[in-house]
Amino acid sequence: MYEWHGWATIRDTCSDEDSIEWVSEATLSTVRSLLTDQVSPPLEIGDLRCLNGDWQVWLAGYRNHRRRGLVPLYHAIALAAPGSYGMLHVRDDEHPDSPEQWLSFVMTRGAVRSEVDRFLSPHRPRVEDLELWEAKETPPDSLW
Repeated sequence: MYEWHGWATIRDTCSDEDSIEWVSEATLSTVRSLLTDQVSPPLEIGDLRCLNGDWQVWLAGYRNHRRRGLVPLYHAIALAAPGSYGMLHVRDDEHPDSPEQWLSFVMTRGAVRSEVDRFLSPHRPRVEDLELWEAKETPPDSLW
């Protein structure tokens, strides 16, 4: 399975001054376009909304196989709005290097970095039970 949950607060700059406009119409238009082009309902959600004066993106989805454009979409949002910040959590059980890991993609200052999420990883046994043969100390091949 390929599962993801994420958010980002959209800003043009990293400034926190009340006198500036945090996000321009041009940036909002770019982010809207990115979401429209990349999000495919009903297996995915991509939403841009204004809450209490801040524009926020929400991303979520659950597919049988990897969604190749998701992480590039998150990078594109960071580039379009370099003052934005947020997190995207992804689990890909078909990933050859980390099938039991959740990865966190952290957006700050126009860039996105990734790391293993220590709260949900490894998915099994932290979130789901191990299969009976996995829980034993002896590997299943040795039973034959």
